[in-house]
Amino acid sequence: MSRNYKRDINVTIFKGADQAGLEIKNLRISIEITKDQLGYPNVGKIEIYNLNLDNQNRIKNVFDRVVVNAGYEGNVGQIFLGDIRNVEKVRVGPDMITRIWAGSGDRSYKEGILNYTAGLNTDVKSIIDEAVKSFGDVVVGRIDELVGNKKIAGASYSGSTRQILDQLSDDYGFNWFIDDGKISVLKPEATLNTENTAVLLSSTTGMIGVPAVTERGVMVTSLMNHNIKIGKLIRIVSQTETVQLGNLYHRDVNKTIGEGAYKAIKIIHIGDTHGNQWQTITEGVSL
Repeated sequence: MSRNYKRDINVTIFKGADQAGLEIKNLRISIEITKDQLGYPNVGKIEIYNLNLDNQNRIKNVFDRVVVNAGYEGNVGQIFLGDIRNVEKVRVGPDMITRIWAGSGDRSYKEGILNYTAGLNTDVKSIIDEAVKSFGDVVVGRIDELVGNKKIAGASYSGSTRQILDQLSDDYGFNWFIDDGKISVLKPEATLNTENTAVLLSSTTGMIGVPAVTERGVMVTSLMNHNIKIGKLIRIVSQTETVQLGNLYHRDVNKTIGEGAYKAIKIIHIGDTHGNQWQTITEGVSL
């Protein structure tokens, strides 16, 4: 297990076909990134303090791509990839803040158009595959087989891809989402990994306080953790269950509230390199 010590973050802006990008680090940076499985783009607000004027002017174009890697020294990973929606410059006291608003897969989400006619006995997954292709530059993740052998008895689909996928998800009971530029279509009970590869959250791995049990599952706060992803499993455990000292006595230690495995359906990464917060809030549903 990596030691969570010394916050680390870098933000890189890619313009068009530029593969090198403008990397920003060693400045004060604050982030608020919200991800869920509801189908619309995951959103990020990134604030960079006191960029030099040249770099301020380089960050301005809608649909330029922004990547955020964050965590702790020696344990940093991607927590957001998205298309820039808006950039504003804000003066707060002595600081000039460059504020970036971005959405994951935002351009494809807004511009994707599907025109497809399904012949007789077309399976649902084939329609979803065509919809995903129409998103353009979104990377295809996992597309589940959704309804067994059920076939469509001929139908035409024309219009906004996101609206068509929303309707299909209502009709056939699946979740679709774009996370870090990758689209996945999952059955409600499916996850992107197995319990053997679940992210372990405990008092020794960065869990803060105790989880809050909800009607659907659990809400848990941890130190910033780039390994927690939408559609993947987290596993909440107590540090220890029982302490035994020979035959003299034993003491039961209360288990952590909400112990068990959960599918992550909402994630909020929030932090400020010069502030108090540097954490990940995860909502999970019990399977």
